[in-house]
Amino acid sequence: MKFSSKFAIVGTIVALISLFGTAPGLNLIEVAFGAEVIAKLSSLPAMVFAVLGIWVGTKALYDYIKLDEVVKKACETPEGAGYVFIGVNIGRIALALLAMGMLAQFS
Repeated sequence: MKFSSKFAIVGTIVALISLFGTAPGLNLIEVAFGAEVIAKLSSLPAMVFAVLGIWVGTKALYDYIKLDEVVKKACETPEGAGYVFIGVNIGRIALALLAMGMLAQFS
């Protein structure tokens, strides 16, 4: 199992536990001081969902076009390798912008 798969599984579990654990109505975690910090930190696990969304989106988009074959063909020339690198990163930036819009809903 690759690190990215382990990160997605463990990160999602940790994010869900922390989001549900700090929910105001459940009263699972109560502290006399630092409640404001915990309230702000409870929005951070949403970032795990954003990273997971970028990873899944990248896999879905680039498996569809068989990126490994495209990279092998493009790496025959230096310009082609650069174009593939730039293209893949533009796609990931687009997914990251979507994730940032989703994160704005949690903060």
